[in-house]
Amino acid sequence: MSFPAYVHGIMKYVAKGGAIEPKSKVGSITITVPKERKLPATKLEIVLTPSLASAMLDALPYLSSYPYGCTEQTMSRFLPSVVTADILKELGTTLETIGKKRKELNAKYLASRPWLRYHYSSATYSTKELMRRVYHGLYRLYNFQHGDGGWGWWRYGHSDPYMSAYVVYGLSTAKKAGIPVDQRVLSRGISYIKRSLPKIKSVHVKAYMLFALSNTGSATKKDLEYVYKKRGYLNLYSKALLALALHNMKLKKQAQVVCRNIMDLVKVDKENQTAWFETEQNYWWFWYNSDIETNAYILMALSNVDPQNKILPKMVKWLLRNREGMRWRSTKTTAFVVYAMADYIRATGELNPEYTITVKLGKKVLKEVTVTKKNALFFDNRVLLVGKDVPSGTHTISIEKDGKGRLYYTAYLEYFTKEENLKGAGNEIFIKRNYFKLIPKKVVRKVGKRKATFLSYDRIPLKDGDVLESGDLVEVQLDIEAKNDYEYLMFEDRKPAGLEAVALRSGYSYANGLCSNMELRDEKVVFFVNWLQQGKHYITYKLRAEIPGMFHALPTYGEAMYAPKVKATSDEWRVTVKDEKAGH
Repeated sequence: MSFPAYVHGIMKYVAKGGAIEPKSKVGSITITVPKERKLPATKLEIVLTPSLASAMLDALPYLSSYPYGCTEQTMSRFLPSVVTADILKELGTTLETIGKKRKELNAKYLASRPWLRYHYSSATYSTKELMRRVYHGLYRLYNFQHGDGGWGWWRYGHSDPYMSAYVVYGLSTAKKAGIPVDQRVLSRGISYIKRSLPKIKSVHVKAYMLFALSNTGSATKKDLEYVYKKRGYLNLYSKALLALALHNMKLKKQAQVVCRNIMDLVKVDKENQTAWFETEQNYWWFWYNSDIETNAYILMALSNVDPQNKILPKMVKWLLRNREGMRWRSTKTTAFVVYAMADYIRATGELNPEYTITVKLGKKVLKEVTVTKKNALFFDNRVLLVGKDVPSGTHTISIEKDGKGRLYYTAYLEYFTKEENLKGAGNEIFIKRNYFKLIPKKVVRKVGKRKATFLSYDRIPLKDGDVLESGDLVEVQLDIEAKNDYEYLMFEDRKPAGLEAVALRSGYSYANGLCSNMELRDEKVVFFVNWLQQGKHYITYKLRAEIPGMFHALPTYGEAMYAPKVKATSDEWRVTVKDEKAGH
């Protein structure tokens, strides 16, 4: 007789990274590559970048492709284009140059990822198209202005203080970037906000209106001091707006106080090198409580008020980890992140590097490249080693920087390991798998006026290599930790060959709604998760020991289906199943 057998092993993925600060010269990463592996499946990729925030350019195809509709959608397409055009002008380069260079560098990368080709199309990297969008949006906003000087969500209807402030902020930013803005339109908008301000009761809306007015130099000290005294009632989003307004109107000390208030609530993940601020769960539906937008505005505030703050690059990394493909959740949210990263780049000067990078594996030089302001966005920033070029053993990757500026680096190691006692690893998500032997017991509970008997179980933890008997019931628990919020994940749990799932059918909605679907297959159980929030979660299911023998449960494998670098594996588990004892 013959039986299908799976190779003992699994694809393993390890990601490590760091940054070389402006005053430092060397960074390093240690990697360990096992000898027992499939050589052709081994890949080591090292990625270098002078600024994480340069990824904001990838969001432009999404913003520009969104159809014009209401005022908010028009603004969220218009302003990011203005900001990007302004930054490119500062860098002394053009969209055409960047598009051409990125196409050359990414030819092989895009060949295996056809869904990304649109983001590198000539339409996206066209100065003519960019400016057409700017002026089209500008004239559309002119036409949407109401008789009272304000703007509403649509061309017709009542003016809205928040939307009017949003447009005034956009027009004033465009004017600063050198776009010829009709001053009469802008002045009428400013007058509407000033007239409306005393009538507004919400301190959150007042903070936003003052933020917009401060961008034109029109906010009054009296109004700012009123909201400053009420800052204890503001959430993080509104505090960031207040800090920016105070900074714009030269009230530096008050702006610094508000930023210190904000910093009291920072969350830092040292392992993942990210930092973020949590929003209040009770008010998630309000515009001023969006988690991504809150962090974007805090990034903007700190970049202006406290540009040396060490959490800034960690915040940028957190925002990038919370993208959905090339963008964030909506046009409005994506636009705010683009604004924030633009301010971060200006404040830190990260896209003004002047250094030479040398990458070594041990003593072997893998790459040497000079990076300046002119090529910072499109230099060849990857080192790729495949197969036998990735040596077995423990090695140090060293990155040497000679010159001024900050440098970020990440190493991605991928290989199919055939080692015994496989250990887990992960990038952004992590999985720990536990097994419990279930001992049935009867529990009496009161139901109304009567007592009823229910079946329950005691859970006895099982160690690697433990022994079970045929018929024993086992519960599998997958503990999952997510470093950020992710969409559309899949977790495949490999079963030991001698154990079978108790459930007989695949089905929808599992693990208290965490999983949208669960599929039972011969060799594994697969769970699909539409939305995984940052934090810790768990999935459980039951197996029954059936066939005697010694078995390996290969590691659980999890990945974000549309973010292939977000993945994890658990440890493997070994078990012996014996025949049920006579008399049982």
